[in-house]
Amino acid sequence: MQVARDICDERLELLIAAGIELDLRMIQRLADLEIADVYIHEPGTDDIIPRDDVVSDKTRRKTHKLLQRTFGDLTSLADMSEFANEDVVTILQYDDRFANAVSVSHFHEVVHSTVDDLFVRHEDIFETPVVKRYLDRKYEHALNTSVLAIMLGRAFHYPPEKLVVLGTSSMLHDVGKLIFPKLTSKHYRDLTSEERRRLRLHPAAGAAILSRGGGNTALEQATIRQHHEQQDGRGYPLGLMGDNLPPVESRAPRHREIIRYAEILAVANAFDNLINGDLVVEPMSPVKAMETLVRGAGTLYNRAVVSEALRIINVYPVGSIVEIRIGDQLFETGARGVVRRGNHQYLNRPEILVLWDRRGQRCAPRVLDLNQHPGVEIELV
Repeated sequence: MQVARDICDERLELLIAAGIELDLRMIQRLADLEIADVYIHEPGTDDIIPRDDVVSDKTRRKTHKLLQRTFGDLTSLADMSEFANEDVVTILQYDDRFANAVSVSHFHEVVHSTVDDLFVRHEDIFETPVVKRYLDRKYEHALNTSVLAIMLGRAFHYPPEKLVVLGTSSMLHDVGKLIFPKLTSKHYRDLTSEERRRLRLHPAAGAAILSRGGGNTALEQATIRQHHEQQDGRGYPLGLMGDNLPPVESRAPRHREIIRYAEILAVANAFDNLINGDLVVEPMSPVKAMETLVRGAGTLYNRAVVSEALRIINVYPVGSIVEIRIGDQLFETGARGVVRRGNHQYLNRPEILVLWDRRGQRCAPRVLDLNQHPGVEIELV
């Protein structure tokens, strides 16, 4: 097997260059590093070129360093896993240890670079894998959620300066969890009811931490505080309601209504957690994740945001391998192929180059345009 694209570690340092033949030793090394997804060159697919990541390596490295430093510093300041719930936010607001614990201005800088990257890419983002798996999970989740939120905000025509606010809020939305390391090290099912209530303080805790960072961060604080609110009013910590209208930046929320930025963040946060897993759910396929979001639209999540996510999140990026789950007279169930070209209008109906039959044997390449075969269904391998 020949590597088709460079493989990097969590620091984005090169591990294996494109063109190198993988041997068992290399494969075991990748498994040890928990690198599960790599691009392999397949004969006959030279014209299928996977798109680059939506975020440049330079921006990703800079973001990783800032996240690593900030998250490490916060985790070392205090473990409040066993503090009384009513004391946590007060301590964060007044304890000198948390003064300037998060430099929001530095995060504005790296998020500004992310916004610039997305505007440079234009339509390319529709053929690009949105969620990447390069970094330590807590850094990865912060960056993934920020990128998804920015893409959604861009779809709702937010100007660049507002996308920076949205992206920064999304990148820092879980900083409140960093003061509970003993709790976040457990699976949700292993937490006591009291521990679960304490962990639910993290939106308010995160907002309190940002309030100590200097500058006017009121919008970022409100977005972080409200990212677990729900459209039906059953979220936390405030029990705010949503109206399921498009969260355009010009519409100010009414009394007891969720701020628009938080409605976008809620969907981005949920999608990345569903894809990569968190304390509550095990990882699932992008298609299953989108189905889960759709089921929650209108009650858990803003329906308009979920609809936009369906339009812009590409669950079948160019170069990925898919299997025909339901075939027709021309393309049999169980056959496999490579995504050859994306479909900007219907992201779940790409063009496939079928290379293997249902027995896994190499077959003569055939192009399957899912737009021309409405009855055929595929899934990622």
